Amino acid sequence: MTINPRTISIILFSGFFLLSCGTDKKEQTVNEPDSVIAEYPDHVGDIAADAELDDPEFQPCQESRIPQYYALGANFRVPNKQLMDHFGTIDLSGQSDTGYFTIRFIVNCQGKVGRLREQSMTTDYQETELNEDLKQAIRNKLMEFNQWPTGRDFYQYLSFKIEQGQIREVLP
Repeated sequence: MTINPRTISIILFSGFFLLSCGTDKKEQTVNEPDSVIAEYPDHVGDIAADAELDDPEFQPCQESRIPQYYALGANFRVPNKQLMDHFGTIDLSGQSDTGYFTIRFIVNCQGKVGRLREQSMTTDYQETELNEDLKQAIRNKLMEFNQWPTGRDFYQYLSFKIEQGQIREVLP
């Protein structure tokens, strides 16, 4: 049985984010009273607000009920072609980076994007640092994208396959 490389990429990226996002902790030991409880995320992978990273204007509509995009069915999916049409217009001339740039974020019920968390990897899935101008161009284009489904909050991620400074594919 052969496994599609795209499927492997999606599994690896999803696993990374499930393990790396959400740093809040809620822990109660026998010696601690109920009033001294730190915060755990409600679900693995939740993105906690961070005043140093996030726009204070961005607010989810229901903070405690933010599902993953794939749990909401076809109405909450944006076709890959639509994403590629939007992000493929980024002018990355002069860039030579190759690798993957993944951004995980929340789309609120109004279709606004916030709480971006990102990772850059080589084609061998080793962490790396891609050119900051390239990453900023993708971030800017993400904030311009206004075709997200509305009506409820959800988590979303996009992975950009970059070859010699050109976006070749947008996943998932």
